[in-house]
Amino acid sequence: PWGRTAEVPLLLGALWALVLLWRHHRMPALLLVGVLAAAYSVPALFSCIDALAAPKAWSTALGGLRFGLFAAAMVLLLGGHPRTQAALHELIGILVALWVLDALVQATTGWSLGGFLQADRVSGVFGADDLKLGPVLAVLAPFLLLGARARLGRVAMAIAWLLLATAVLLAGARAGWVCFAVVSGVLLWRESRR
Repeated sequence: PWGRTAEVPLLLGALWALVLLWRHHRMPALLLVGVLAAAYSVPALFSCIDALAAPKAWSTALGGLRFGLFAAAMVLLLGGHPRTQAALHELIGILVALWVLDALVQATTGWSLGGFLQADRVSGVFGADDLKLGPVLAVLAPFLLLGARARLGRVAMAIAWLLLATAVLLAGARAGWVCFAVVSGVLLWRESRR
């Protein structure tokens, strides 16, 4: 949430992925990462051909390649280590829980780690007039929800879902609402086994 600081680990992960891909290029999980990265990158690169602002389009499209490389690095680093994966999932769940708590505090008091509430929607740690909170919480929701279920049971999962839903709705971004509805539907299907 603070400027371009997210770019540092992303860039380091992408560079490390190049080294790891050179050594371990035959991992089956990399095929899925490659397909997903291509689904994003190929249309972006094709759209650059007749773009009105060609330099900006090319820099954005080529810069997007780092996401696929970073995903490959995560697959290579975490692929064979279940304990490392579990620890990472737990840490992400804790981070999401803190962001939800911060958003709910901002909704009730007007203050959060991102500053004072200046708009008609909650922005949490992402600061004033930022619409990132809802979509980010929606996409990362499974880490909190499944972590709550694993530690405390389905009642805790339902309470966590209610708090998450409140934060996502108060964030006011339709993209967040739609994402959260999809995530909730998939998790409900997964939990009910129907």
